[in-house]
Amino acid sequence: MPTEIAEIKRKARVVAVVGVLMGGVLPGLLGIAAMSTAETNPYRAEKFTAIAWLIMIVGWLTFAAFLLMVALGVITVEEGTP
Repeated sequence: MPTEIAEIKRKARVVAVVGVLMGGVLPGLLGIAAMSTAETNPYRAEKFTAIAWLIMIVGWLTFAAFLLMVALGVITVEEGTP
């Protein structure tokens, strides 16, 4: 059991760092929450970690779709005031 908790904490630490650096505030906060609840409720900590990864992936896919639409000309970015 202690090795499972250590593994959950390691995964939560990774998602917290990656979340803050590349995913935004919410995945980082969920990673921190997962680290703090790993000892008392490992199931909840794993859920927090999974939700944080899901939020980051959805954010990355949304950003990639936006860049693709800009590259294809579906969305135009104009300078100046309307």
